[in-house]
Amino acid sequence: MIVICYNELMNNYPTTVRLFYKIAANFIFLMHLTLVCFVAVGWLIPGFFYAHFILLMITILSEIFLGYCPLTRLEFNIRKKLDPTLVFDKSCIMHYLRKWRSLGPRPAISPQASFFRKNSFIFILLVFGMLSFVFNFVYKNQEKKQGVYQSLRIGGTTLNIKVADDDTERIQGLSGRESLEENEGLLFVFDKQGYYGIWMKDMNFPIDIVWLDQNKKIIHIESAVGPETYPKIFNPPNLSLYVLETSSGFLGKNNIKIGDFVAF
Repeated sequence: MIVICYNELMNNYPTTVRLFYKIAANFIFLMHLTLVCFVAVGWLIPGFFYAHFILLMITILSEIFLGYCPLTRLEFNIRKKLDPTLVFDKSCIMHYLRKWRSLGPRPAISPQASFFRKNSFIFILLVFGMLSFVFNFVYKNQEKKQGVYQSLRIGGTTLNIKVADDDTERIQGLSGRESLEENEGLLFVFDKQGYYGIWMKDMNFPIDIVWLDQNKKIIHIESAVGPETYPKIFNPPNLSLYVLETSSGFLGKNNIKIGDFVAF
């Protein structure tokens, strides 16, 4: 059976090769089209900013130094084997879309055309790049305002923390919450070092409190601070830049002590 298939393949070698070229060219075309779509709308996808930006820069540099996308050239070289009369078009995607719409070949750009007209595609890419930066900035700020959890490493344990880095968030703290999971915490971030005090106003559960200096080194600890201690204010003996609140018993359970460092 294998011998028969092999003989059939060799008898139809030209047809088989053409089929292979056609499949390869169409695969590259679809991959190219996917990348183009990602460049066009990738800036709208949260978390894909860096991937989009890198692809965008590669595309811009290819257009500047080569005058075409390498995938376009690769696709053309394959299709050239199928049709020797094919003339290279810098934009294979637009070439085949125009062919599909029966619009004929794309008109050449006049040598007298403006700089913007000659480099319109690069300008469009730069616009997508600016949109990517703007959207990423807005998304990051929105993410912070919505209190999305971030990771913090302390004593060999990872905590999911919310960051309180403005006056409104710092005043609110954990007040009004019903509980705090063992792997959760709240990190107060201040603008400058100071002797920042913590009290238990409107708290419903006990917590452990950790003060950190500018090097993220633990300088003071208060364990199992309960709501009944209000209005007492707990202060560190030294200057601090961060204050971390965790569930009660977390520090003792994980053997966290003064002098340890925290990573975030």
